[in-house]
Amino acid sequence: MSPWFEIALLLLIVMIIIWLAAGLSMYRRIAELLDARTHNEKRIYVHETGEEAVAYAESMEPNSGREKHLERAVDYMRRQFQERQLPFDYEQARAVIEKAALRRGIDAADIGRQPSSS
Repeated sequence: MSPWFEIALLLLIVMIIIWLAAGLSMYRRIAELLDARTHNEKRIYVHETGEEAVAYAESMEPNSGREKHLERAVDYMRRQFQERQLPFDYEQARAVIEKAALRRGIDAADIGRQPSSS
């Protein structure tokens, strides 16, 4: 074999190795970005479902007590998570529901209480 052919072959092999290394690096970055995006979308879904759950619980039994509302809202979230086959965490659901209730201008202690008429 001629020396020029060996040098060209060696350069080709080095270029292929560099190309593969760059491809793997890019693949890792894309995988991390997709993972972050998926995580963010799940967080958004959890918070939106919490808002829906509070509204649902309030509309279904407006005169029931706080615990009944919270349990109805948690049950709603559990069903929504099961439909999407997402893992359900009771404590996280309660926290999101209470936060959603606060955002709606309802004190968490007042969920389910009738507003006093003046």
